[in-house]
Amino acid sequence: MPRHELTLPGGVRFTDVVSIGALAERVPLSTVREVVAAEGRSEKRVRLLPADVTALYVVAMWLFRDVCYEEVLNCLLAGLRWAGLPLEAVATKGAITQARERLGSQAMRSLYLRLAHPLAEAETKGAWYRSWRTVAIDGSTFDVPDTEANAEAFGYPAASRGSSAYPQIRWVALSETGTHAIFACQMGSYGTGEVTLAKTVLGALKPGMLLLADRLFFGYELWTAAAATKADLLWRVKKNVRLPVKQRLADGSYLSEIHPSTSDFRAGRNGLPVRVIEYKVDGGKEIFRLVTTILDPDRISFVQAVRLVRRTMPQVRDFSP
Repeated sequence: MPRHELTLPGGVRFTDVVSIGALAERVPLSTVREVVAAEGRSEKRVRLLPADVTALYVVAMWLFRDVCYEEVLNCLLAGLRWAGLPLEAVATKGAITQARERLGSQAMRSLYLRLAHPLAEAETKGAWYRSWRTVAIDGSTFDVPDTEANAEAFGYPAASRGSSAYPQIRWVALSETGTHAIFACQMGSYGTGEVTLAKTVLGALKPGMLLLADRLFFGYELWTAAAATKADLLWRVKKNVRLPVKQRLADGSYLSEIHPSTSDFRAGRNGLPVRVIEYKVDGGKEIFRLVTTILDPDRISFVQAVRLVRRTMPQVRDFSP
């Protein structure tokens, strides 16, 4: 998107410098250099804007998305100096563009894969429920510059008249509920469905995680793929999903099954066992439904499950069994 601001708001503030310095601590320059070297992007001659600094600069651009290229670079260099790295690089907008082209997108992808992981410690509030690390899956879109290449690669969303002003990227990510750290992400064209993208990030799930998701994501194929990671699942589901009552439980939930197709359901074939929780928001008539792989209510009860879902779905703050 266009960067209209000529300077950082209020000039280069100390807090901005510190945040960039903290970025350098979270994304160590030594790690950046290892990734750059592994991707064959190390310079053969000394440049004003070397590949390792360029990689940090690309990350910094996301912290200050509305600020012009030169000012973001100035802030980055000031932050790195604050962190004890004596860098004096100065580059024009053209030189910055050339440096980014030399670095390439694959090096940035490799850096992300190297560093992206859950961050919560044992004492991190909101990151755990009992022994589970709670994580969530969600998706959205964002605008990209209106260029022919972006238009061809990503496409435009529909508008009431013609198309929107900018092409859009669709993305789906896994994040910790306590830290909001994104530890797996996949992007695609605007026309790519979120469920399609979701399949590609499930490999980041681990045993001991509890994955929460909104009702858009529920489906037999995605559910079974997520459950195969040995993570536990607690998802909202649409009210038209067939979930026959197999056994009522003392806490008000019930055991059911999900099937790969309607024909399997009608034929009475055994499906995948799940536990269902149904409730209403106080004062409303709509029935909300949760489905979980946690079949034992002693591990997470009806009320506990709904309260946990509230962290990612604020519309269910108040409910009645």
